[in-house]
This record gives sequence, C-alpha cells and structure tokens, in this order.
Amino acid sequence: MPKFPANLLSWRLLCLLTVAVFLVFYNLSILRKENILESGQPVILRLQPLDPRSLMQGDYMILNFSLESDVLKEYRRGEIPERGLVVLRRAGKEHVFERLHAGEKLREGEALLEFRRFGRGVRISGGSFFFEEGQGKLYANARYAELRVDRQGRATISSLLDSRGEKLRKARPDARGDGAGQKP
Repeated sequence: MPKFPANLLSWRLLCLLTVAVFLVFYNLSILRKENILESGQPVILRLQPLDPRSLMQGDYMILNFSLESDVLKEYRRGEIPERGLVVLRRAGKEHVFERLHAGEKLREGEALLEFRRFGRGVRISGGSFFFEEGQGKLYANARYAELRVDRQGRATISSLLDSRGEKLRKARPDARGDGAGQKP
C-alpha cells in the first residue's frame, strides 16, 4: 500500500478546514438575514421601472430603487463613500429619502438603510430578489419592494409589491387540482 506524503495530508486538512470556515460564515449570514426578516422594521421603497429582458437573469432580478438616485444627488459634487446610511421617513404607503445619516439620533418614524458604492453609483442593501423559476412575468409587474431593516440599516427584501402596494404572488391551483389557479 503506497504511503501518502505528509504534505498531501496537510493539504487535505487545509482544504477541509477552509470548507468548514466557509460553511460557518455562510450559515451565520443566513441566520442574520432570517433574524432581519423576523424582527426588522418593514420599509416599502419605490422601484425604478424594470426592464425584465435585461434585469432578469435566470431566477433572480436585480432591483433598482428610486432612492438610489436621491443618494447620488446628495453626492453630486463629492466622493461617494464605500458605505453609508440614509435616513428614511414614511410618506403615505412608501418610505422616501429624508437625508444622509451623520450619526445623529433618529426621530420618531424614521429608519436607517445601508447603501454601498457601486462603480459611479450606489446600490441599496438587498438589491436582488430571487424567485421561483418561470415566475419572471409576474415579478416584472413589481413597482415597490418591501424590505425588513434592522437598527443598523441592514436590509433584506421580504416581497415585491404591485402598483397598489399588494404583494405579488404566483397563482395557486384551486381545490379541484386542475391547475386553473387563482390568486390568493
């Protein structure tokens, strides 16, 4: 029986350790997002018009929020930081840009939302929405996104909404099971 060199065994252990560390961090990320979905403050943001032909990539959609252009206007003369926070306030059924956060205490009804620099623009945290394969036409009708936001401004998208602010849901088969689905 051939003997394995000691360095081959070391490489295998290193590979196993690397995979284990990756899985720990990946699972911690999932737990953080689950916690935000459970206990985060609901925030509704308007989406910029979507072009499903260019934005849909398989079973997910990159979302463009109207709020991103408000943040860019604030930085039109200066350098956009790698990360930042915006303060949102509720205006009717949606939340809108109030100001950039400068460390001050939030007023009643305000919420923080994290953004990151993306090239010459900005991206709102949680800017991708994953959905079941074949449901692209349904989600192309999205006009708002409902996010759950924690106190530090980290967000996770919980659902997409139509122009009336109602959650978009796929059709379900009726009780007869003939596939003639109805919306819930």
